[in-house]
Amino acid sequence: MKRVISIILVLPFFLTKANPQNIVVEGIIKISESKEILPFANVHLQDGYLGTTSNEKGAFKIIIPSAI
Repeated sequence: MKRVISIILVLPFFLTKANPQNIVVEGIIKISESKEILPFANVHLQDGYLGTTSNEKGAFKIIIPSAI
């Protein structure tokens, strides 16, 4: 039986300007039911072509260039 884990992005989740050309999205991924950190999870923008993987502490950072 396949179990689906739903996750939520928990603070800190920020949209900040790294410089005038880029937007930075960063946060920590946790399992919604247990609030456990979810390491090495894939994170991507909705269109799917820009993403990253969270580290062993569940933290991730995506830099979005203004050219998108």
